Amino acid sequence: MRINRQPFSIKNINPVIFFIAPWLFCFLLLTLDITEFTSDIDIIEAVLFSSAGLIPAVFLYWLLSFIYPIKKNTHVIYVDTDVVTYTLRPFYYLFLSILTFEFIYFGYIPIISMLRGADVTHFDFGLPGIHGFLYALGSALATIEGGLFIIARRYASLINISFLLACFILLVTRKIVLTIFIQFFILYVYINGLKGLFRLFLLSFALILIFGLIGDIRTGRDLFLSLSALKIDYPDWLPSGFIWFYIYLITPLLNYVQMVKLTNSDFIVLDLFSWLIPPRVLAIFTGENDKSAFNFENEWQISGAFNIASGFSSIYPTLGGHMGVVFFSLIIGFLLYKIRQPKSFSELMLAIVINGCALLMVFNNNFLSLNNIFQIVIFWFFSIRLKKNILKLQ
Repeated sequence: MRINRQPFSIKNINPVIFFIAPWLFCFLLLTLDITEFTSDIDIIEAVLFSSAGLIPAVFLYWLLSFIYPIKKNTHVIYVDTDVVTYTLRPFYYLFLSILTFEFIYFGYIPIISMLRGADVTHFDFGLPGIHGFLYALGSALATIEGGLFIIARRYASLINISFLLACFILLVTRKIVLTIFIQFFILYVYINGLKGLFRLFLLSFALILIFGLIGDIRTGRDLFLSLSALKIDYPDWLPSGFIWFYIYLITPLLNYVQMVKLTNSDFIVLDLFSWLIPPRVLAIFTGENDKSAFNFENEWQISGAFNIASGFSSIYPTLGGHMGVVFFSLIIGFLLYKIRQPKSFSELMLAIVINGCALLMVFNNNFLSLNNIFQIVIFWFFSIRLKKNILKLQ
């Protein structure tokens, strides 16, 4: 194997866009008012409460960018696709080993058991901590393969991506499939800018269909439509993915508004970092059973079926209310500033993960998610091995 470095251009994308855009889109969706959940929520309150988490990040990013501006709209970095592919081999071996061991240990494949009507859920499957690492490893591998395809049109990477997505569909995990597609989207924008908007539209459409399909397998179409409390009759011919997408976008924001109105804030840093502990491991220390460890019902939820309350829901009650949210927002702004111009393929992968965390803050605090922390660690090890392999070939 010889060194064959290929140059490619990276657009200097403003990462604040990834952070702000989902929130603005959610505000727009709230105005549609097609579910009973929005009846008692004031959109002005939603905007004001969310501003404490949005404005500080934007302000700090623009301030630092004003002091230390980027002079070029694009810059060039290099990647050797053959060396990257060679470097990925042990990571694939590890992924397949963990996945095979879990299938053997638990004695079933989640999606097949659910389709057969077995009394199991995706929460029942997976070794605590190890399963989260498996998710992170697969997400990292898929993102790297996505980079190889976009940069070098390496069609073998498409096969590998399809295989990884198939594995996650077998595990019935929408969250990781969504994470991978979002990281693909960010990667595409970094390399191609806003060109090929039609392709991005097709990708988004496919994501919505897959999201709804997995949701129907896990919950059931009719049950979810009843839980959504729609004010309209949802057409039978329209894929359920669209209403899944709508409900899962607006309910975190609605729940966050309710949390701010009904919850007394405190300063308990340990509670904040308890989100890093896998639920089944946490259950061991709390004395709860596995099922109750996943039951996050709270008095502020607009519905018992939807417990997500945006990424700031882990900050507001544990870091002193709005002041804690402002502080965490400043951290996000600083991180976005630091990754605004990746200088290597490995740094680009890291920037993709951080931008993905920022984009998904409207749903969950992925900055404190063990899956994403594992991803960052995996990219760090990947960077080290990549450098060693390049040095061996020089």
